[in-house]
Amino acid sequence: MKAAVKISVVYLLVGLLWIIFSDRLLELIFTNNNTISLFQTTKGFFYVFLTTLLIFFMVRLLVKRHQQETLNRINKEKELITLLNQNDQFRHLFEQSTAGMVITDPNKKDNPIIYVNEGFEQITGYTTEEVIGGNCSFLSDQRDLSNNISEINQALENQETVKMELKNYRKDGTFYWADLKISPIFNTHNELTCCVGVLEDITEKKIKTDFMENQLKIAKEMLSPNNIRDTIKNSCQMVEDHLNMGCMILRIDEKHQTYELFGSNSIPIAIINKIYERAYNERSQVYLKMLSNSGSYELKDMMEHEVYGFYWRLLYEEGFRSFNVKPILNEKGQVLGGFFVFSKQNENVESIMLQTIENYASILSISLKHMDYVKEIEQSERNYRLIADNTKDMICVIDSDLNTEYISPSYELYFEGFSSFNDLINTLPATSRLRLIGYVNQLIKEYELRRIELPFDIDQQTYQLEVDGKQIYDSEEGKNKILLVFRDITERKCYEVSLNHVLYYDSLTNLPNRYYFKQLLEGMISNYDQLALLVLDFDQIKEISNTFGQGAGEYLLNNVADRIKNLIPDATIARTGEEQFSIVSKQINDKYELEKKVKQVLAEMNTFWHYQAHQFVTTVNIGAALFNDQTAETIILQAELALKESFKQGKQRYYIYKDAMKEGNISSLSLQNELYHALDKDQFEIWYQPQIDTVSSKVEGMEALIRWNHDTFGIISPSQFIPIAEETRWIIPIGTWVIRQVCQDLVMWLREGLSYKVSLNISYVQMEDEMFLTKVKEILEETGCPPHLLVFEITENMLMKDLALSLNVINELKILGIEIAVDDFGVGYSSLSYLKQFKLDCLKIDRSFVTHIHKDINDYAIVQAVTEMSQSMGLKVIAEGVESIEHVHLLQRLGCEHFQGYWYSKPVRKELLPEKIQTIHREKFISSQ
Repeated sequence: MKAAVKISVVYLLVGLLWIIFSDRLLELIFTNNNTISLFQTTKGFFYVFLTTLLIFFMVRLLVKRHQQETLNRINKEKELITLLNQNDQFRHLFEQSTAGMVITDPNKKDNPIIYVNEGFEQITGYTTEEVIGGNCSFLSDQRDLSNNISEINQALENQETVKMELKNYRKDGTFYWADLKISPIFNTHNELTCCVGVLEDITEKKIKTDFMENQLKIAKEMLSPNNIRDTIKNSCQMVEDHLNMGCMILRIDEKHQTYELFGSNSIPIAIINKIYERAYNERSQVYLKMLSNSGSYELKDMMEHEVYGFYWRLLYEEGFRSFNVKPILNEKGQVLGGFFVFSKQNENVESIMLQTIENYASILSISLKHMDYVKEIEQSERNYRLIADNTKDMICVIDSDLNTEYISPSYELYFEGFSSFNDLINTLPATSRLRLIGYVNQLIKEYELRRIELPFDIDQQTYQLEVDGKQIYDSEEGKNKILLVFRDITERKCYEVSLNHVLYYDSLTNLPNRYYFKQLLEGMISNYDQLALLVLDFDQIKEISNTFGQGAGEYLLNNVADRIKNLIPDATIARTGEEQFSIVSKQINDKYELEKKVKQVLAEMNTFWHYQAHQFVTTVNIGAALFNDQTAETIILQAELALKESFKQGKQRYYIYKDAMKEGNISSLSLQNELYHALDKDQFEIWYQPQIDTVSSKVEGMEALIRWNHDTFGIISPSQFIPIAEETRWIIPIGTWVIRQVCQDLVMWLREGLSYKVSLNISYVQMEDEMFLTKVKEILEETGCPPHLLVFEITENMLMKDLALSLNVINELKILGIEIAVDDFGVGYSSLSYLKQFKLDCLKIDRSFVTHIHKDINDYAIVQAVTEMSQSMGLKVIAEGVESIEHVHLLQRLGCEHFQGYWYSKPVRKELLPEKIQTIHREKFISSQ
C-alpha cells in the first residue's frame, strides 16, 4: 500500500511539473497564441497517450501477478489437502506407537510443540494440553541443554537427522534416559515445515549398560595401585552419576572400634566428619542390621531417632526424601558395613533400580573386603620392612663392570669364602654361572627382567636360588647400577614337587589320576604304534567298606596295581575314577592277545582278597580298546563305551570295543544335530488321534501329537527326540510351534463348520520358560483361536515337581480360558488330594492301567476308584490305550464315557482325519453299542 501511494505522488508531481514548465517553455519560445495552443494540444495528446501506455503495462503486470498468485494458491490448496490426508495417516500411526512422538514448528519463535502422541504422555507424564505451545527444553537436564541445542541446530542447518541420548525428567521429577531422534521435514520447495522427534525410554537398557561399564571401572580401580579409599569414593560417585541418587558406604572397623564413611558429592560433608565421633558398639551394629532387613525407608520417619536422627535430618535438609540400604557382609555373614542410596523422591524405587542397587552393593562389598585385605598387606609390608634388615635374602649391588658395591651379610648363609660378585659367580656350576652372567648383561641394557632360578650344590645337596634383578639409578654418583636379590627357594620347589604330586596323582593309591593319565597316554601314542587300553570298574567297593570297614575298601584299591603288574609287567596303571582303574600296555598287539589278557585280569580280580581276619571277593567289569591311530581322548571314549556295554551284559563281564558300537552311540548325537535344524527345514508334523464321547456317539475332540518326518530317517518317534529336546531346551521353540499349528488348524476347522477340542502336551521346560504365557497369549491373538477349544495336558509328576510354579501357570492358563488335563494319571503321585489345589478339568487314565483291565483285578480296581472319585470332584475322565471292544464295554460299566485308543483310531495326519472320523462313525459306534 505504501509503495502505491509513493508511486502516485511521484506521478502527480511529475505531471504538474510537466504541465507548468512545458507551458512556460512554450511561452518563451513562441509568441503566437495559435502556435502555443497547437503545441499545448499536441502536448496534452502525448501526455494522455503516455499515461494510457503506462496504465496498460501496469494493469497487464497486475493481471499476470494476480493470475500467478491464484495458480499458486490453487496448488497450495492441493498440497494442503494432500498433506492433511497424509497427516491423518501419520496421526493414526503416531497414536498407535508406544514411542513418544512430538512435532515442533521451527518457523516460529522458540520452536514450539504443536503435537504429541499418547506414547509421549506415558513416558513424560505430561498431558498434551500441558506441553502444546511450549519448548521441549523443559524435559532436559539444563546443564546439557546448550550442547544439545547446538547439536540439533547444526543438524537442521545441514538438513540431517540427529540422534542423541538424553537425560530427561518426568513431570513428577523422576529422571529417565531417552533415545531421541529428530528429523527435519521439508516441503516440495525444500522449505523446512516442521521437526518430528521420536522419543524412547531406554532407562532400563541404559542402567544395565552403565552398570556393566561401572562394574568394569570399579574392578579396574580395585586392581590399580590407587588408594583404596579413593577407589571407594570414586565408586560412590559412579553410582550417583549412574542412578541420579546419592550414594554412601558406611564401613565398620571392628578391630579399631570405629566407623568410616564414604560418600558421593551430594552427601553432606558434615555427616562424613561427624561419623568419626560416633562410638562403635553392639547397639550400632544391631541398628544397621535392622535397617538392612527392611531395605527401603522414608527419611521423615527416621529423623526422630534419639541417636541417629541428627544424620537423617542432615540428609533431609539436602533434599533427600527416601533411601534404600543393603548390608555388606563378609564370607562369615558378619556385617562389614552398609550400602546406602538416597532419592529425592518418595515413590518406591522401580524393580530394575532395586536390582541394580543390589548389584552395586555386591560389587562394592568386594571393595570393603579389599580394603581390609589392603590393610593387612600394608601391615605385612611394615613388618617386612622391620625384617628386611635381617632377612635371609642375599642382596647384592654391582656396577656395569660387575664390580661389587654391596653384598648383604646373609651371603654367609649360602656361600663361604667370598665377598664379591665375581667370587659368587665362580662358586656356581657352569650352567648356572653362564645364565647369571647373561642375566646381568641383559639387565645392563634393560630396566627390569623376569626372575631366574639357579640350581647349585652344597655338600652333595642341591639348592635352588631365585634371582630378581633391577636396574637402579644412583643419583649421588650419577650412574646406573644393578640390584640383585638372591632368595633360597629350595623349600618352595620341594613344595611345588609335592603339589604336582597332589595334582597329578591319586592321594590314596599314589597312581596317576585321570588328568595325568591322559597326558601319559598322549605321550605313549606319539611314541608307540601298538597299544591297548583296559578300563576296570569295581562295583562293590562301597559294600565292602560298609561291611568290613573303610580300611578294607582302601586295602583293595591299594593292591589292585600289584595284581595287574603280575599279569601285565609293562602296564601303566592309573586310578581314573572312584572305583575305576585304567591300564595301558605296549605289548598287546592284537585282539586275540587283548582278549586273553582281559580274561586273565578278570579272573585275577575275582579271587579272594584277604584283609585282617576277613576274606572277600568282588566283581569287576572291563572295557577294552586297541590303538589304531586314534587320539588319546578317542581311545579312552572307546574303552569306556565298551565298559558300559559290559555292564549291560551283567556283572563280572568284559567287552572289547568294536567299530559298530560307534555308530550306535553317536546316533543320539547325530539326532541332536539334526533336531537343531528340524524346525528350519519344516520337518515336524502334527498328527491327531480322535477322542470319543460314547454317550453322544461322536468324536468330541482329539489329541495333537508331534511327529518328526526326517528326510533320511523317515518318521522319528517322539520317544526318541523329545528327551533330547527337553535336555537341550529346544522343546521351547518346538512347543511354541506346536501350539501355533494346532491353533491354526482349529481356526481352519471352524471355518469349515467343525468344532473340536484339541489337547496337546506341555513340557515342564516350557512351564519354566518365563515367556511361555506371553507366547500363548500372542498365538491366541495372532490366530484368533478360541481358547476354550484348547486343552493343555500336564503330567502328574510335572504338577508336583514345583507346586508354586504349577499353580501359577495353571491359574494363568485358566484365566485365558484354556482347559487343563492331567496326562498319564496314576503313574505319578497317584493322590487326588493334591489335585484339589489345581483348577483341573480332566484326568486321563494312563494306558498301563487300561491295557490289562480285563485280566488284572488291581488295574480294574484302580480305574474304578479313579473314575468314581474324579466324577465326584466334577472332573472329566478319559481312558487312554483303549485297544479292543472288550476294553470299551468294561470301561463303560465302570462309568467311563470318554475314550482314546487304537480301537477307534491310531494317530493320523491332518489330511486323513475327515476320512478316519467317518470310519469311526460308520464302524466303531455301531459295534460299541
